[in-house]
Amino acid sequence: MKHSLKTFSLFVTGMVLAASLGQTAFAEDLPGSGKMVRYAQSDSLGANYVVAQIGMAAMKELGYDVKLSTLNTTLFFQAAAQGDLDIATDINFPQREPGYKKVEAEAEIVGGGLIQGGGINGYLIDKKTADANNITTLDQMKDAKIAALFGTTGKADLINCDPGWSCGDVVDFQLEKFGLKG
Repeated sequence: MKHSLKTFSLFVTGMVLAASLGQTAFAEDLPGSGKMVRYAQSDSLGANYVVAQIGMAAMKELGYDVKLSTLNTTLFFQAAAQGDLDIATDINFPQREPGYKKVEAEAEIVGGGLIQGGGINGYLIDKKTADANNITTLDQMKDAKIAALFGTTGKADLINCDPGWSCGDVVDFQLEKFGLKG
């Protein structure tokens, strides 16, 4: 049996459908009645946490019993391919494409996903400092005076993505490309 990587949009559709059937439906009439879903949420408390909470609530509203596991996406792909987990709704493509490709014979993407065309990686600084120093690009971090504004050693400090997240690879690539390593 092929296991599916369900997306949030599928659950929203299910929630709308369930709501349109009326709130007086009996539990045994719900599509998930008597069925267990082994749901995976990311091990990071980023925005994907909210998506997972909404997805789980939708599954419960449809009558499913939800067993939650918390792990990173790479491990989810493995677990789904092995039949140990059923659903995750917080996977961003195409960033996660390489990990998915390794298990695509045993797993399936359903729906269009949340981020069409890929995620956006960026850098955030406080507006007061940006305005006061006319900081508008990452390239300006090459200026020692600008970099010193954000660190204690004369270099800018950076908090990268959680280990194992593909956005970390993007940040590392950009630091190399812009000559900001070291």
